[in-house]
Amino acid sequence: MSLKPRVVVVDHSTETADVLQAVFAPRGVQVERRRSPARRPGAPRDAEVFVLDEECVAPPPSLSPPAPEMRNRVVLGSPASPPAAGTAAATSANYLPKPFQYAELIRAVETLLAEREAQAQPAPERRAA
Repeated sequence: MSLKPRVVVVDHSTETADVLQAVFAPRGVQVERRRSPARRPGAPRDAEVFVLDEECVAPPPSLSPPAPEMRNRVVLGSPASPPAAGTAAATSANYLPKPFQYAELIRAVETLLAEREAQAQPAPERRAA
């Protein structure tokens, strides 16, 4: 049995998770809202994609360079100043300054889900000639 892909949203507002739920649930993607990006004890696996509000996430030292499980993230941040070194935003290729358009966020999540799916696919067997 294959597990559904998961998106974890760490944001003070429920709006971001609600929008992603409306878009991705019909596609078979589970969207979960958390207070922290930390994996819950006993969880069989973690999310394929994290959406992190920079204001909600204190940057643990382990994020510089980003841990492998945290490279698959979109960071929502403040446009007022560039991301500080060592923060989730500074180590993320998917940084969306606020205010952002939900279409941008959806595209970023779709891209990360596709990348994770491609990584999970077994390499095709090579036949000897």
